[in-house]
Amino acid sequence: MNCDILSTLYVKSNGEILCNDDFGERVSLGSCRQSADDPDIHQTLNNDRYQNIREALKNDRTPWPEVCENCSFFRPDEPYSNDLLQKRIIQKIQIEASLACALKCPECSNLIQIKTRSGGRHFTPEMMADLLGDLKENHYQIRSIEYCGQGEPLNNPRFPELLATARKIYPDTLQRVITNGNHDFAKAINSEYVEETVVSIDGAFQESYEKYRVKGSITKAFKFLNDAIACQKPKGGIVVWKYVLFETNDSERELLEAQRLGDEFGVTRLWFVHSHTGNRSKKYTYDNPHTIPIQYSNVKIDSHPSYFRHAITIIPDEFPHKITGNDSIKCMIAVDRVVIHENGSINISGWANSQTKLSHVTLEIEDQKVGDLAFVVRRPDAGELYPVFSEVLCGFDSLLPPSAVSIKPGQVMNFHLCSDKENIATFALDPQ
Repeated sequence: MNCDILSTLYVKSNGEILCNDDFGERVSLGSCRQSADDPDIHQTLNNDRYQNIREALKNDRTPWPEVCENCSFFRPDEPYSNDLLQKRIIQKIQIEASLACALKCPECSNLIQIKTRSGGRHFTPEMMADLLGDLKENHYQIRSIEYCGQGEPLNNPRFPELLATARKIYPDTLQRVITNGNHDFAKAINSEYVEETVVSIDGAFQESYEKYRVKGSITKAFKFLNDAIACQKPKGGIVVWKYVLFETNDSERELLEAQRLGDEFGVTRLWFVHSHTGNRSKKYTYDNPHTIPIQYSNVKIDSHPSYFRHAITIIPDEFPHKITGNDSIKCMIAVDRVVIHENGSINISGWANSQTKLSHVTLEIEDQKVGDLAFVVRRPDAGELYPVFSEVLCGFDSLLPPSAVSIKPGQVMNFHLCSDKENIATFALDPQ
């Protein structure tokens, strides 16, 4: 039994630390330090509430049954792990930079939270400096900082200062912004570098887009997307168009137009996401993900975390892995994460490279091909480790559909690094 909360940290705009960005918001785990007499973040991560989570999950008990059993991030089928305490590794800090938002999206809790929540509406650079400073002093590693919550992060008037503060204290940590894009990019981001900019634009036409993004302008969102591409991609940043699938935006005409526009704009990834809401697409669902008409290699299909409840996540311990393949050709591969879904599909992300140019990576299990992983993502982190990769499109992030091979936890996965003509090298991932 496991939960994301033992590898992540969710901080609200008023400084509260809640269990997670879902049903877990009903459980408070502490707060950021407001004065010198308050517990620092290391003490908070070891308080009675966190200890309750660890002890319960370790002994296959649900920490808060009425909450956990309804939460998208609870993983009853995963083995217990606790990188937060044992290794002092935080995979992600999610910061709700602002509770304010000009859009009125159906089913969003923003209006309710504005009326019922006490404290500040904007997370301040001073709070950020104190939080990250505490973590730094206590030797925590932070893999990513994500700006997302129940409001629009770019409504924080000091947002560029948040980015700069985090960069100063944790210069090598990836920063990710998830925004509706109804902003002036230059004012909202300024000249700050963001490794991943995710712009949520649910539609290719205003008339369908505004049915969910009420009061939103697709023209503004597209301009923000293009400005982000022009500013961040030359620095190595990734810019993603996130497109949640609803009944109002799932016509084949619109999905194909979104792909055409994404290619025209130059987005790194167009990301179609299965929703869990009442107005979700009934045509394209989690159980049948590959019926979406796909015409470009940079399209990714994903789902809301609630569909992953019974998924098994594998995060390998030691990467990147250096291997020597055919004719002593030196190769490298890093598998970040493997998620085996209940429906038999599998998500795999990572990167690979070789002295010989690679065309793709093929996954095999028990000598049967599961699918190919295409290089569609730039990996600035790989370039930092190995500068020769800095200008190379070497990342993969793929959803492979259910196959004839029964994918089970514990099976050895063989990754074949391939050129156009041959298999260059093979790496075996043993999840045990």
